[in-house]
Amino acid sequence: MTFADGSTTTDALKGRTSAPDGTGAAAETFSLLSPRLLTLGRIGFVGPTILIGLVAFGLAAVAEGPVAVRLSVAAAVLALAVALTITVPAARYRRWRYRVTNDGIELRHGVLVRNESSIPHFRVQHVDVRQGVLQRRLGIVSLSISTASPATDAELPGLEPERAEAIRRLVLDRAEADDGV
Repeated sequence: MTFADGSTTTDALKGRTSAPDGTGAAAETFSLLSPRLLTLGRIGFVGPTILIGLVAFGLAAVAEGPVAVRLSVAAAVLALAVALTITVPAARYRRWRYRVTNDGIELRHGVLVRNESSIPHFRVQHVDVRQGVLQRRLGIVSLSISTASPATDAELPGLEPERAEAIRRLVLDRAEADDGV
């Protein structure tokens, strides 16, 4: 099977790859999430951005001082909120990486606080694929990996459905193979 990005079923586990340090070097490559996750992240910021704009201009309307200054401050606050709506989801996307190895699945994410986790295949109890309304519209899914301890559960938030299913099958097959150990 060939996916929209030109990869095949064999490549499904690889995704778009990048070295852990972001250099794109071939060694120790991790896969990236779908770029459509950026749109979903930005949609999540639209409501708060509108609210911030309304509050800023509402306060500018009732505050004292020159109208030009009040409107300039409100416009600057709104511009900052719009800039964050664009940059924060992009930064989150750039920092997300995952890799399926023979031993388990490794995740790296976080902008201010970096999280690195590894879930051995033998700890996996089940793997779920979920898709909300906006995810369905964007053609992406979330892959949830559950273990016996909720502290070690993991989620890959933005994968193409075919890639998520390929990862799901591989992780479950390896979990079954490791079950007898």
